[in-house]
Amino acid sequence: MNRIFSGKTLVICLLGGVAVFHIGAVYLIRDKNYELTTPDYYAEESSYREQVDSLRAGAAWQWQLKVDQGTANLQVVDVNGDRVALEGVSLQLYKPNNSSADRILELDDNNHAWEADTGVLPAGLWRYTVRARSGDTKVGFRSSFRLQERS
Repeated sequence: MNRIFSGKTLVICLLGGVAVFHIGAVYLIRDKNYELTTPDYYAEESSYREQVDSLRAGAAWQWQLKVDQGTANLQVVDVNGDRVALEGVSLQLYKPNNSSADRILELDDNNHAWEADTGVLPAGLWRYTVRARSGDTKVGFRSSFRLQERS
């Protein structure tokens, strides 16, 4: 019995095909440099770590943000009730499900009470992040508030 494709021939052809495929793949990728991580991966991780550290540094204080239509007032006091001296205070407001309303505000120092003009804010839930410096340390705070509709 002389079959063209006997069992041995079929196995040899399959093995040959697999070998040709792998040789071709190695040939095509031999000059390419594949990185396991993107170049900015470590920069993003470092930024995330700084943000977490700043939130931890600010956790020892009491942050009081009052937002009305048009103004935001922030006061920060330590465990003794004394106002904390901060520099470069910014307020980032996030409106869930309405990113077009999001904004970043630089707050002005008014005797260790910081103020900013918010403009008209839509009513509802707002999340916020405060970022600042206390000496050489970056500090921050995150929370949320609900703004009532004007009547």
